[in-house]
Amino acid sequence: MITIFNRKRLFSSFSVKAQASLREALAAHKIPYIVNAVNIAGGFGRADIRAAAGGVGLNLDYAYEYVIYVRKKDYQRAEDLLRAQIG
Repeated sequence: MITIFNRKRLFSSFSVKAQASLREALAAHKIPYIVNAVNIAGGFGRADIRAAAGGVGLNLDYAYEYVIYVRKKDYQRAEDLLRAQIG
């Protein structure tokens, strides 16, 4: 199980495709991971960007940041896999 105490941040991206590709590679190599999708467009309660601006000019391609964590003991293997995938 991955917890806040035994995890390390491997990757973050706004790209759905990039994070999905990395997740597939991690799963294929049996490296456990967790993904946090952080809503960048969200704010504090009801006073978020969409409410304040009505969503005008908000690029939804960058609305979420995807952060992938792996266990600290798996980090080196996962990083090597990421580097191989990037090329």
